[in-house]
Amino acid sequence: MRVLVFEIGFGGHRTTYLRHLLEALARLDCEVILYTSREAWDSSESRINLDPVCDRVQVEASSERTTMDPLGVAREKCRWLEEAGRRFRPDHVFVPTGDGMSEIMAPRRLLRGGRWWRDVEVEVIMHGCRFAYPQSHWRRRQVDRYSRFALRSAGWARVHFVDVLAYDFVRKQGGVLAERSRLLPDPIEPVEQISTIDARRMLDLPEDGRCIGCIGEMSARKGIDLLIRAFVDAERRPTDRLLLIGRHDEQIVKMLEAHRELLAAKQIVSVDRFLEMEKMACGFASMDLVATPYRRTTAISSIALRAVAAGRPVLGTDQGWLGALVPKLGLGWTCDVLDPEVFRRDLSRCLDRAEQYRPTEAADRLLAFHAPENFIGAWTARLRERMGLAPYEDLMDWSHVLAATDKGDA
Repeated sequence: MRVLVFEIGFGGHRTTYLRHLLEALARLDCEVILYTSREAWDSSESRINLDPVCDRVQVEASSERTTMDPLGVAREKCRWLEEAGRRFRPDHVFVPTGDGMSEIMAPRRLLRGGRWWRDVEVEVIMHGCRFAYPQSHWRRRQVDRYSRFALRSAGWARVHFVDVLAYDFVRKQGGVLAERSRLLPDPIEPVEQISTIDARRMLDLPEDGRCIGCIGEMSARKGIDLLIRAFVDAERRPTDRLLLIGRHDEQIVKMLEAHRELLAAKQIVSVDRFLEMEKMACGFASMDLVATPYRRTTAISSIALRAVAAGRPVLGTDQGWLGALVPKLGLGWTCDVLDPEVFRRDLSRCLDRAEQYRPTEAADRLLAFHAPENFIGAWTARLRERMGLAPYEDLMDWSHVLAATDKGDA
């Protein structure tokens, strides 16, 4: 069985997904080809995550992006996927990040008859599923309607959703797309529980005081500007700190420059670089409260899941996946992060409440659902079936997580 894994991006979930998938495929009796971009393959994220498995797969990393425009990126991804399919003639294809591709691929497939798609099964993962959430604007509703049509018509053999709300929406709609859809865990590795003091020492951070922070992409898209503003304006203790770990975009760097006195006093601690998994775990353990103030997001938050794995509560936006599941599963608290007064007030309140926070049974079950082995078992189920292999045993489904909320434990 020849398997093509197609991922041209890096950062965020991408290299984590690739590492787990490539390790699983390497254990199967199949030929594995990773098709990626030169930019992604040369990134520090890829080096850290993929070096241990790259010698067991064939890597094709010659493509180079020519645009950062979302529509242009989607067109390039579809063109490269078609080229990879014609070149390598795979039997099975995994696309870890399919966002935006269906809208381009659907009309191409309908006009061209699918070409190599007729002889191969392609599985795709959808992350941002805005079409599954209510929209007030007429034009946005029309765009979402086309997105649903395109996802149904693009020719994917299976469509995996990491957002349970989007998955439920598609299932309720019924039809072909619902039949092809599956709910996929977002792989969250178990972490060694360490004390807050030890974690701060390992990262050379101040050991005293309370800490709210975030790890990952430091950008306005992730609401980091809102977090900085809320922290600066909040009623807080002199030893309270804001910890920002991850690559900062230009806007966040400029914003921090305006608060040099807080940086000098280490009331704001900026770590402007990508951290490997072990140090990332220390970052979560060093915090009392993890902030996920994403702007108008509808996607699952792996940062929130990693906070749960570290036993830390979340203060997140009251929209999308975070708005629905953080209170339902007892993962922390949510608020309207777009309202400066509300965010400032709730930041102070939740820092006070964080010390008494204890993970719920629903939170524990959520972590079990998102275990890497559950992720691999669910994502490779169809491939194993095609290869005549038995499915993974003891896979956990979402109903087991919800059972804890039915008992009132969340």
